[in-house]
Amino acid sequence: MYRASGQAIPVGKRILELNPEDALVTGLQQAHKNRGDDSSLVETDELLYGTALLTEGGVPEDPAKFVGLLADRLARTV
Repeated sequence: MYRASGQAIPVGKRILELNPEDALVTGLQQAHKNRGDDSSLVETDELLYGTALLTEGGVPEDPAKFVGLLADRLARTV
């Protein structure tokens, strides 16, 4: 309807909801407590957020960076 009338489509505010009991969430909390200065934790946070965006049909702010982080993380696991 917005497009048909020549108006810009409004951007909705995103809300990231996490299950506090999820193993990934509790693991990240513990990792931040134990080694908060570890740069790989920031990357993990960015991967988690980017994945959430993709899941709901959005796009990470910097898709190339997201893909680079993902490729690097995958390469380290093989």
